[in-house]
Amino acid sequence: MGGFYGSIHVRADSNQLIKVALEKIAKKKRHKFYLSPPINGWVGIFPDGYGQDERVSKHIAKQLDYDVLHLMVHDDDIFCYWYYRNGTLFDVYNSRPDYFGNFVSRKKREKLKGSPEVFKDLVDNQNKMDEIFKILSAPSAFNKNVQVDPKFMEKAKRFEEISKKIQKFFYDPNAIAKFLSENPHLLDEKTKSLVQEAKNKCLKSPKEIKKLITKSENLRDLIGKIVPAFLKTQGFLNETGTWKEDMFEIPLNPTDNKIKAKEDVIDKVEPLQPPPGLFAGDSMNKFAELLGIPNAVTSYEYLAGGETVNILEWDRFVEVS
Repeated sequence: MGGFYGSIHVRADSNQLIKVALEKIAKKKRHKFYLSPPINGWVGIFPDGYGQDERVSKHIAKQLDYDVLHLMVHDDDIFCYWYYRNGTLFDVYNSRPDYFGNFVSRKKREKLKGSPEVFKDLVDNQNKMDEIFKILSAPSAFNKNVQVDPKFMEKAKRFEEISKKIQKFFYDPNAIAKFLSENPHLLDEKTKSLVQEAKNKCLKSPKEIKKLITKSENLRDLIGKIVPAFLKTQGFLNETGTWKEDMFEIPLNPTDNKIKAKEDVIDKVEPLQPPPGLFAGDSMNKFAELLGIPNAVTSYEYLAGGETVNILEWDRFVEVS
């Protein structure tokens, strides 16, 4: 199961007028927001609902004379943005317009391709513009109407298989309870007893197992340990945490792919990355970095849940509700 990230970024040197606008919207539309201070000339807004509602940025843009850019990733499969200037939608992008199975005309697809040149005045060199063009023109591995390099498709298919196995695992409470009980080194002391309790009670639903896991005092660390540990048991990762070369079924050149193993020791630990464009969150993160936008890969719910370690200026954020 992929990430759901959604945030709105306003070109402004102060967040005071933005805060007033959010207060009106919060009261009228019953939304909640986190609001950042200005960072690199951008003020970040993080709406509830994982920032997935494009109507929120539309309401905000109508009340402000600033440039407003709404960035969104859905289940790490789709990267979208809506860019407003002077309250009017100026440009829009959707990496997979037919994702939900609806028919999308050629005219609509053209409209959703995005126009990289509209960001020219927001970057300071041509190299960054070239990178923006690459991101917005990168073919989706899952778009049947686009011709994609066969090697890319092989890797994409393999990663899709891994993703499905992980998703199936995390939706099976008994499998998680069993896996954690067999790998006690992944658990803190408080959670060990909870896992034993889960086995004794034979928990049946994802809700119950989620309740169990969230009682851990170090939830983020726990999840961060479970995923690679599970991938190792499935034969996807080496003991060092790097992807196994043969799992992609593509001959890999150690020099080209920067993975080199000798007597089970990784001389240069730089794991093989998923094919560019495979994970939408990576595309959005790179896009935001090129525009100088911080804190893009997060959402209201992640922040409210305490995932703030890598958030710039978090101590100066304010909540609006």
